[in-house]
Amino acid sequence: MKSVQEGSNQEVLLADIRSLLERSKINDSGTAGDESVARDSETPFERFSQVEVNISALSSIGDGLGFASTRPDHVFVVPFTLPGDVVQAKIVTQFANDGYTLADFVSVLKPSPQRNDALVR
Repeated sequence: MKSVQEGSNQEVLLADIRSLLERSKINDSGTAGDESVARDSETPFERFSQVEVNISALSSIGDGLGFASTRPDHVFVVPFTLPGDVVQAKIVTQFANDGYTLADFVSVLKPSPQRNDALVR
């Protein structure tokens, strides 16, 4: 596994992902626990397959962070999305040990109330 350079975009993204996973764990259980978030690394996502993702937050680098209903323990990083969007995303690279997958934006299935596409031509 390649180490993450201190202060890099990847380090910032990992901090955002860990924070979202922790908040998600607290919201699901109602309390904070010491147990680590279970990760189903035994079932990797097929590269270039598509998945529906509910965007929960924006990362510090501007990409949307969200979960698929089939994997509430795994974060998807999807560019060009907003919290509240439900999007179709294509799997690009999975980092199972870190609990996240980089994905390409495909389409908006349900737009966030914050989304304004009026200027898009």
